[in-house]
Amino acid sequence: MTKSATRVAADEVSAPIASPVFTGTLNAPTVSASVRLDTDLIKSKTNTPLSFQLSDGTAVGNFSNTTGALISNYGLAVGGTGAANTLSDYETGTWTPTIRGSGTLTIAAIEAAHYTKIGSVVVLQTYLSLANNGNSTDMEISGMPFINGGTSVNANQYSMGGVAHGGGANMTEMKYCRTQSNSNYLTIYKKASANVPQTDVQGNYFLISVTYRTTD
Repeated sequence: MTKSATRVAADEVSAPIASPVFTGTLNAPTVSASVRLDTDLIKSKTNTPLSFQLSDGTAVGNFSNTTGALISNYGLAVGGTGAANTLSDYETGTWTPTIRGSGTLTIAAIEAAHYTKIGSVVVLQTYLSLANNGNSTDMEISGMPFINGGTSVNANQYSMGGVAHGGGANMTEMKYCRTQSNSNYLTIYKKASANVPQTDVQGNYFLISVTYRTTD
């Protein structure tokens, strides 16, 4: 190879390559025909949550800027877009059970009382310590966090749940609880809807677990 050819080859190797220059226009991304994301809605470096709107400007939800949770104003549709496929509510918390009626039994301590609501279904649990001061009044627990039934298709329905207790005058018969239509209390029964007096379950632990439906 001649000196001239060697110099040309070296120049080809060492010559800088020009960077491409973009001359087009960057547009905001479109997620779908009905959901719009643009610079007015995305606030990733501020304390303003990332929010979502319909094409007509209606707010449909946002991401929490503190927890990252997705908050939807219209529920979550799974496997379809109709009401039967849409989960409209989820909630967990505690509730305060009380003795219902004119009896003398009192609650010595609420050891635990929790609920979980998924859509219209409520799972209710409680662990009470009962005093030993009841009488013959029917045993009923009030204070359910959501009304059983309510209106429309859920109005006249009943749900049953389990009961366990460690004291009282009747330790041999199994007990169960039942919700009452359009009410927020549970009645304790034995056998075929026979009411249970307070004296049958007093003086020790008292446990309830029931699942029921609400329209609240």
